[in-house]
Amino acid sequence: MITGIVAVVLLTASVAAEKYYLAGSGGTQVPTVETSGVSKKQVETAVNTSGTVRSEHSAKITTALTSNVKEIFVKPGDKVKKGDPLCNFDDSMIKTDLEAARKNLKNVQALNENQSAVHRRALENAKQEQERQMNKADSDIRDAQDAQNNARVRSDQLKDQMEEQRKALEAEKTAQAGITDESLKAESDARITAMEGKIQALQTEIESANNEANAAKKQIRDLEDSRESTKASTRQQIEAAQDTINTAKLEKNTDTQETEVKKLEANLKNTTILAPFDGTVTSISAEAGSPVTGNTVMVIEDTEAIHISARIKEFDILKIKEGMKAKVILDALSSDEMTGKVGKIYMTPIKSGDGANNSGQGSAAEYEIEIILDQKNPNVLIGMNTKVKIILEEGQGGYTVPYSAVTEGEDGNSYLYAAVPSEGDLYQVRKILVTKGLENDYYVEVHSDQLTEDMQIVNSPETVSEGMKVQIQPVDTLAGIPQGAGSGGQTESAASDDTAGASNMGIQADGAAAGKE
Repeated sequence: MITGIVAVVLLTASVAAEKYYLAGSGGTQVPTVETSGVSKKQVETAVNTSGTVRSEHSAKITTALTSNVKEIFVKPGDKVKKGDPLCNFDDSMIKTDLEAARKNLKNVQALNENQSAVHRRALENAKQEQERQMNKADSDIRDAQDAQNNARVRSDQLKDQMEEQRKALEAEKTAQAGITDESLKAESDARITAMEGKIQALQTEIESANNEANAAKKQIRDLEDSRESTKASTRQQIEAAQDTINTAKLEKNTDTQETEVKKLEANLKNTTILAPFDGTVTSISAEAGSPVTGNTVMVIEDTEAIHISARIKEFDILKIKEGMKAKVILDALSSDEMTGKVGKIYMTPIKSGDGANNSGQGSAAEYEIEIILDQKNPNVLIGMNTKVKIILEEGQGGYTVPYSAVTEGEDGNSYLYAAVPSEGDLYQVRKILVTKGLENDYYVEVHSDQLTEDMQIVNSPETVSEGMKVQIQPVDTLAGIPQGAGSGGQTESAASDDTAGASNMGIQADGAAAGKE
């Protein structure tokens, strides 16, 4: 690189020394100007970066097993189909542990079932006891109601009898008023006294029957209150028994045992590892006869479905859209340019190894994008490094000149100064009106009916004026290296920036990626 710079300096100094020379027999001084040829090239703006070939489907096969690897069925480079066995592990210890875990689970389940039966019986007994006490309470209430009814009926009957005695007494007294015979009157008095005594006795019996009815009524109220109290207490016993059953279900202590059994069953199933998809075994970390170091057994990648993974700096990420054209050159295949399109764009910063965002004070964040190649190439291998150019915009394919060769006139229009052959080895400067198209850091697309491909354009238009005579020095405008004097064409030197995410505006020339170096 230093050698190249020195060469450029020396060549530039040489050109400067010969900028003026004596022309013609008269010895008139004619300036020498640097020129570039006009060419039809497509100007494009682009973002250049570097990338790596990745697989669309990549799987790191891992295991949690601590058993020794028993047998490995594949080797690096082997192609496998989904479901193919990759390796297996010694399962003897797992089977022993699984048998013990199942037995332990069965014992715990039996214990829980026995406790559940005890709780169910307690609940059934509580229900039966409630039913017995409710039946007894109902029976006592019915007996008291019967006693009350009987007392009321007897009271009514006694009242009827007493009413008949009173009527008989009144009749006897009425009849006695007409008796004059003393003996008959004495007999009547005896009957009256007997009836009055009977009435008095009936009155006493009626009061006794009423007292019995009232006592039975109070007993009924007491029995009903007692029944409700008994019902509440027995309901609490039932609810307590049911709560015990529910709590036992919630506290069923088989979760740990069931989890252990399921884990061991999964481990037993996973003692044979199968390929998760069609692909190629790219690396193997395990060894037969030893446990896996770490937990990675091997890596499988789909070598048929690949993409280019590239990093873009934060300054450029918003310029890039899905579907943009991309040009890719592999470091291992530098002569072959491939085309593709921008696929996925991940709008979260790439994280560093410690999990933090790959950005910080003084450093720009980087974002990952994927480039999908338009065609498959058997020479493109996973892990290869690439140069990637993402085309942001393409010109219409007009004439292309160095960016510095276009100047703006006082009228606001754009102009070029062309060096047109005049006499001998001299050229005459001609001013040409042009319309500018797409431009980048180095080139600009121009359109004019006066331009032809054999023209030489003055690179520094501010040093010339229309009609003046000049000697030309064609140069490579990108590298700054002079070409042979009097040459009518221009050879573009393609340059590319490999820095990830660097924004470079380039032009396509002979299949190479051109841009700022």
